[in-house]
Amino acid sequence: PGTQKNRPSVSKNRPSVSSVSSVSSPLCSAHHQRFEQLLLGRHYSELPFLASRVSGSDSLPHTLAALQAIEQAFSLPVTIRTEALRELMLQASYLQSHASHLYFQIVASALGSNDSVGVANFLTLAQSHPDAFANAVTLRQLGSELLRVVGGRAIHPITATIAGFSREPRPAELLATAERLDAALDAALATTELIHSLVPATASRSTVDEDAAPTAVFAAAAASAAVPASFTPTALEATSAPATAEPGAAPVPAALDRVNSSWDRLSQHSKLAAAKIGLRPVEHNHHRNPEAEAVELVEAVVRCAALCRELAAEPPAPVAAAPVASPNQPAPPSSTPLPSIPARATEGIGIVAAAKGTLSHHYRFDAQGFVTSAKIDDTPRSR
Repeated sequence: PGTQKNRPSVSKNRPSVSSVSSVSSPLCSAHHQRFEQLLLGRHYSELPFLASRVSGSDSLPHTLAALQAIEQAFSLPVTIRTEALRELMLQASYLQSHASHLYFQIVASALGSNDSVGVANFLTLAQSHPDAFANAVTLRQLGSELLRVVGGRAIHPITATIAGFSREPRPAELLATAERLDAALDAALATTELIHSLVPATASRSTVDEDAAPTAVFAAAAASAAVPASFTPTALEATSAPATAEPGAAPVPAALDRVNSSWDRLSQHSKLAAAKIGLRPVEHNHHRNPEAEAVELVEAVVRCAALCRELAAEPPAPVAAAPVASPNQPAPPSSTPLPSIPARATEGIGIVAAAKGTLSHHYRFDAQGFVTSAKIDDTPRSR
């Protein structure tokens, strides 16, 4: 998967682009509209590979959204194990994204010795604030390593396939990664306190609504739970506003909205970290979004460690008649069978809560499985 060699050759049967129409959201950027045009006439089997190229920083969430859309369109069942592996990768992308944003921009800007913001300024922390520098490197590398172990590589992961995985990590790899995650918990907890200390006192004042009740439509799945079969384009439009935004107010930034909406599902470590910095639901102060990202770092570390152990405890059944792999050989293919696609015109929607905001993919297919319309909505909310 993910290579030209393994991708199916379907161009001969592809309908002409002039015979299909694009459904483009006015919220989409010109880049996404051009990308949607590139998907017209493509076979469904090509979409996950192509979708990862929509964004370099959000390549995984776009892949997962495309997979969800295909699976919903053709009513393909997804196993609990596949959902767990996808959630593990998505949480790893949170580690990557949040650690990069919090340390390369916020911490580097506040504590770095240069006037610029970014990697150059961040590197000055190695001498001025070695503990913060070490925590940043630890968390960022953990996210990349997790994506490599589960997804095959840290950027544009390639193992997630339609209704399954082409390859899965070995139990020993998962357990070793879980140990590293346990060791990184202190770094994540220290990050919440550091970010809180850098937020100006006027900005960190809580604006909690005691009576508000979070009702996020997709709050439960910062993971990659399957989109319900009843989910429609109309329902998709209804989810465009954050669940915890006040009427008439600006959208609540992504991480803060997720913490508000998913508070009851957070781990004890995350809740305690949030309590120490005075963050609790329902919080409407947009300036506290960096602190919410730091809390999500803690949650990602805890959740990834738990998922690694759960997956290692129940390894996939070996493929029948498959040769036994030596320690130096790649892991055997997943036992998930290739799906059988019904020959009918259909459509599907995939929704994923990426680190910077919720994104969606909506495709329509003809009876041969070629794309007749494509809509990608990726409007990250301000950090």
